[in-house]
Amino acid sequence: MLIDAGFESGHAYGKSLRTVKSCVGSSWCRYGIGDSVGLAIRLEERYKSIRSPHKFKEVYPDVQPDKVVPMLDRFIMFYIRTADRLQRTARWLEAMEGGMTYLRSVILDDKLGICKELEEQMEELVGKFECEWTAVVKDPKKREEFRQFVNTDKNLANNVEEIMERGQSRPANWPKKSTTYDFKNQKWSRLEWEKICSIESLKSTPAGASATILRGDTQLAIFHVKGRGFFASQAMCPHRKAMVLAQGIIGDDETGEIHVSCPMHKRNYILDNQKDPSRHGGCKNDEDVSVATFPCEKREDGYIYLKLPPVPELDEVLGTTRWKVRKEDTRDEGMAALDKKFRMKPIPGTPGTTMIIGEKNLSCIDFVLCALTRSHEFRMRLSSAFDRFNLSAGSVGDVFESAMFSEIAPRICRSRWIWSDMFNSTNASR
Repeated sequence: MLIDAGFESGHAYGKSLRTVKSCVGSSWCRYGIGDSVGLAIRLEERYKSIRSPHKFKEVYPDVQPDKVVPMLDRFIMFYIRTADRLQRTARWLEAMEGGMTYLRSVILDDKLGICKELEEQMEELVGKFECEWTAVVKDPKKREEFRQFVNTDKNLANNVEEIMERGQSRPANWPKKSTTYDFKNQKWSRLEWEKICSIESLKSTPAGASATILRGDTQLAIFHVKGRGFFASQAMCPHRKAMVLAQGIIGDDETGEIHVSCPMHKRNYILDNQKDPSRHGGCKNDEDVSVATFPCEKREDGYIYLKLPPVPELDEVLGTTRWKVRKEDTRDEGMAALDKKFRMKPIPGTPGTTMIIGEKNLSCIDFVLCALTRSHEFRMRLSSAFDRFNLSAGSVGDVFESAMFSEIAPRICRSRWIWSDMFNSTNASR
């Protein structure tokens, strides 16, 4: 659905151009002198996913749209060819001999005779664009790589509890204190070898592979380190109860000790020490936390085997349900103190409920309007809207009772969708 709506993978990740912003132009503003929004959409479609500066602003006074694209082609390609990776344009220009004058001579006057070459290179880049996520969604084999667990099609919900705040659902806060349970030295009643998954289910890379498996209610991480073998541990990092160790980075030190580094806060848990196995599961940079490790091996039948305790016993110690991040784990006392001191406390519920500001009760809609009307620009737009629709300059609330509000709002604000979303989610009259 997101792909059909135009959300290519560049909107989710990547140090590349994702969004082109513009003024509202003649589409939404009576002072607009051109279709700025239309040009922005076309530029976004052309340059999406291309490596670009973090941000750059451009103004094109009295320039036809068909002249804009070649100039941008040259500018972006010249930046790609001469700037350092992720370098901001300000630092790039500072380091460039001749600065802006030299850049203009290259891009506009073709001082180096490379403008045609830059445009051709941009055309080649644009022609090779491919949304990687679209390819994954349409290919069943590639989708297999994104299963939550490599040994089952079953999925588990996030182990972070959802809570309600200001009428919206959000994840509970991470616990402030680490889990200090001694997983490393946990004594099991017995351990038995068990077939877990095929070797092919681990996506191999030059460095090795890793994956998460599910056994009962427990999530485990398995690792393949090239030249060293297979290892396994619990998937949960006890620092913040996140089930992420299978996504961690494998490393070693000068002694050959192998560890996995949690991708969230870089706790390094020891997976293998050939000289001292008693160190397995310990944390190299936080002695308060540890993980449980398990023997893991590859066999001739093409499967990976783990030596594990009985399911009920394993779940009792490492079960996902037991280590769920809950609201009561971390209470935000700071906001409670603020509300009490200044009597600023939103009442839980849907938008439109009452908020207490000092001694005056305001609806959420009134509160938003009070904030907006502090803006001189907003007041000017509101005044223009009154004039345009022949409305009396009464209270701001009169505008929102007007049947023509849906026509006024887009001309008051820069984005018609902001207003549409806010009022579609309430019982307020349009």
